[in-house]
Amino acid sequence: HYPLRRQRQMCIRDRRQTIARLEAAILRQPVRTRQIFLMHKIDGDSYGDIAQALAVSVKTVEKHMTRVLLACRQAMADA
Repeated sequence: HYPLRRQRQMCIRDRRQTIARLEAAILRQPVRTRQIFLMHKIDGDSYGDIAQALAVSVKTVEKHMTRVLLACRQAMADA
């Protein structure tokens, strides 16, 4: 009974730490990179839609996404 509660609490703590690491990695990115990331991951916009909305090329959107995803991956590797 109590060991399960303890495991659950540890799991919740670990998930919160993961979220905090990812949030910090995203917040360290330039404003445009964060904007593109949120448009894609939160709003569900395609790269093409983002490019059109921001008047940039799809390649530019890809570069920003690569930058932020690498930062997230590095944040998790450093944990």
